[in-house]
Amino acid sequence: MTLGEKIKWHRKEKKMTQKDLGAQLGLSYMTLRRWEIGEREPTLTQISQIAEILGAPLNDFINIPPPSEPNQNTLPLRGDVIEVPVLSSESIACCSGKIEESEIVRYAIIPREWLDGPEGDKTPYIFYIQRDSMDPLIKNGEGLLINPNLEVTHGKIAICCWNGYVMVRGVFFEANGDIRLLAKNPAYEDVIITAEDAPNVLKFGGVITTCIGRARPIKGFF
Repeated sequence: MTLGEKIKWHRKEKKMTQKDLGAQLGLSYMTLRRWEIGEREPTLTQISQIAEILGAPLNDFINIPPPSEPNQNTLPLRGDVIEVPVLSSESIACCSGKIEESEIVRYAIIPREWLDGPEGDKTPYIFYIQRDSMDPLIKNGEGLLINPNLEVTHGKIAICCWNGYVMVRGVFFEANGDIRLLAKNPAYEDVIITAEDAPNVLKFGGVITTCIGRARPIKGFF
């Protein structure tokens, strides 16, 4: 299948018209029509958005075939990209720092620039938030790219592992050494961890750099 045929197939599986999908992408239905018949091709960012909207793995639209097995039906990759694992919502890899194969749902190909920093020794990963604690900045169910090689500094949004709970929070370091974990949604209370307790009860799983579906960078809490 061509890229356009794949978009059309997944769109129909979701019972969406070209106009429906175009509206969610902020584009006209004619743009969708040109993609589907092969007159034009979407950008890598647009393909990522399409995959998110249609609830399909990004790799259904883009993949990297082995050199010995060329595939003429996949989109030629443009620019610098990397493959990262998508973790299950039950994964505790962000707490342990080690990703087990059993916790990987699939792999996705993303632009390297989305990492917003070095790759380092730790594997970047995608994690789907399961709560509305960061609404409206990050919606419940959105895919997030996490770079564990970035330092969690004041005001960054990070994966926080506190007393066995995995949460997405803004991180603020107080002058007295305490750490405050803030949600965007006022329905969630702040978590304050004392400087004494922090080394024993708190771990960071990495800095959130990009909201995958909307290809939107996350620079910080404010």
